[in-house]
Amino acid sequence: MKLVNCLFCASAAAFTFNGSTYAQNIEELHQYAIEQQSAKAWNALAEKIYSERKKPELLKEATDKAIQLAKANNDSAQWGKALVYASDLLYQEGKFILYQKQNRTALKMLQSTQAYSIKETALNNIATSFGEQDQIDSLIHYTKKAMLLNYLHQGNKSTWGDECQNLSYAYSVLGIADSAYHYTRLTINALTAIKDTIRLLDAYNQMGVFYVKRKQYPDALSYFNKALNMYDLIDNKHNRLYIYTNLAAMYYKWGKKAEAVKFAHHALKDGLNTDENATYGKLLSNLGLYMYGNRQYQASIDTLRQALPYVNKSFYYLGSTYQTLANNYEAIHKTDSCEYFLDKVDSLANIHQFIRSELFYASKVSILMNRKEYKKAAEYARMFKNLDKTKELTECSPHIYNLISQALELEGKDLRSALEYKKKAAAMQDTLYQQETNRRMVEYYTRYQTAQKDLKIAEMTIEQQQKEHYWMIAIGSSIFLVILLITLVLYQRIKRIKQEKEAADLYIRIQQKEQELDNLAKEMHTHILHSYFKGTEAERKRLAKELHDNVANELLGISMLMKIHPESNEEAAQHLKKLHEEVRAISHDLMPPVFRQLTLSELLRAHMGRLNNKENCKFELSLSNEDNLNTIKEEMSLAVYRIIQELTGNILKYASATLASVKIRMDSHNFFIDVSDNGIGFDTQKVTKGVGLQFIRNRVEELNGNFQLHTSIGNGCEIFITFPLNTTVERQ
Repeated sequence: MKLVNCLFCASAAAFTFNGSTYAQNIEELHQYAIEQQSAKAWNALAEKIYSERKKPELLKEATDKAIQLAKANNDSAQWGKALVYASDLLYQEGKFILYQKQNRTALKMLQSTQAYSIKETALNNIATSFGEQDQIDSLIHYTKKAMLLNYLHQGNKSTWGDECQNLSYAYSVLGIADSAYHYTRLTINALTAIKDTIRLLDAYNQMGVFYVKRKQYPDALSYFNKALNMYDLIDNKHNRLYIYTNLAAMYYKWGKKAEAVKFAHHALKDGLNTDENATYGKLLSNLGLYMYGNRQYQASIDTLRQALPYVNKSFYYLGSTYQTLANNYEAIHKTDSCEYFLDKVDSLANIHQFIRSELFYASKVSILMNRKEYKKAAEYARMFKNLDKTKELTECSPHIYNLISQALELEGKDLRSALEYKKKAAAMQDTLYQQETNRRMVEYYTRYQTAQKDLKIAEMTIEQQQKEHYWMIAIGSSIFLVILLITLVLYQRIKRIKQEKEAADLYIRIQQKEQELDNLAKEMHTHILHSYFKGTEAERKRLAKELHDNVANELLGISMLMKIHPESNEEAAQHLKKLHEEVRAISHDLMPPVFRQLTLSELLRAHMGRLNNKENCKFELSLSNEDNLNTIKEEMSLAVYRIIQELTGNILKYASATLASVKIRMDSHNFFIDVSDNGIGFDTQKVTKGVGLQFIRNRVEELNGNFQLHTSIGNGCEIFITFPLNTTVERQ
């Protein structure tokens, strides 16, 4: 359909498959079709692509596969569907006759099926093809057949909106304004109900076209702007070129030729990405027309010549392009080239019943008048007159009317008409003059109003400056007195400030000394704790060795002796064995076995096992990345083990917990400990300096780590410890 007069009518409709709308994306449907290898699955993919107008290569693959499989299974329903979807490729190439033929073939295949939705789509596509060929009666006929199918079988509102849009365009072309407006309103209502943004854009565009035809340009501009604003909300900007095209046409008819050229350039920029050659050619043809109207004659010629290969299949746009080229050459006084393209227009009109425009006849009259062939010039002038009676002329100017009047006058046969066109030229000139006068008057009045406002502002400024001058004198005198008073006050204040500064300096020195003493006390406290823990560790090692090497061995000897002599009390032997195990456990707690013999994870599990065997609290141990956990340095493993010992000991002593959790994990850089319980918790404001907590904090500080405590009364306790793996630990 023509870009200047109509919108882009997307052929795709929102279809359903297996009773529900598509939730899958194109990639998922493609994978499903490959797996299923059925015509139905490939058609599902084709339908999705068809509705979104994306990926033409994939659409061809899907429809080819569907047709091949449908043929093999003699499935006419799936075959017909595939033909409808595949026809979109022909539409995009501008092959409208083949596009129509393929949809007719699909209708025959679908005739005995109940696939009403796809039948409706095929009918609507046939209607669209007639619209592209300017066959408006056929467009209306097939659109109404599609609408009847929609009504009888409760088709979807999206397709209904598309069909209303086709009728709106058709009645707009036929000049039946009320019907065009009615169907455009129906389109907007249907698409608003289903929130179909893409089609609503087209409906707004078409409503704008409707108002352009009624020369209500501000109303048209409002609808075009609505459509442009909606394009900011969607990803697909392809169809935006149709809004720009219609905006350019509106501004051209409005008389704003520079704006028309600007928006035609916008449309052409968006059209660079389209695969539709016919559409691109129409954009070039429109731009050339608007350049001619803006007196950019050479640029218009270059643009129109570039358009010719693209529009050679559309006699309407081809004829318009020839006519505009003729007008350009006439404007730059190249008569031969002008006449060459006028002959092209004439030939095209004879073949296709192409309606010659007023510019064609005016150009012919101009050429013949320059050659002094007044009789022939008068013949074309009368043709112009006949055209003037049958249609509203859109490109006329006082110059054209004067030219026609002069041709009729020189022939001398129709002086009444000559006088009539002379009056028309004068009336139009007066109208244009009046419009220009009104514009200038508005401009001058605006300037006058601005000047009046500037004058008033200047007067107010002078008056304000005078008032400010009087106030400055009064204020200056007051300021002098105030300064004198302030000087006396400042003198007294400076003396007092000097005294206060001396006192403040003394106070600061006292504070510094107190801070130094406090730091010294903290260092002493840390040193004492460090020495305490160091001595405790050494003592634990000594006791562990003593218990293991002496007491434990002695007790084992007694147990073996009593087994050798059966007469010994068996019960005593059992007690001695239990005593041996407890002493060995104490030895492990005081100084765990060398980490070369047991891993950190084994030691921790053994420690948790001992706690769970003899305590009421249940301890859970979680170790992540255990293989790497057992590769850390022995000093660091010992530090971790001691921290866990101290934390679990604190839980048993103070928490009154029934369940506790110890989680240990590490990554490539850091070590993480998380210990929590469901005990009674405590107030961190009151309990902050316990030896146990201080021990743990010091251990963590030695590891260059971070210690966090989260607890409150009645809500248990959780401790998070983090330290880097590359830290160096002093053996304690």
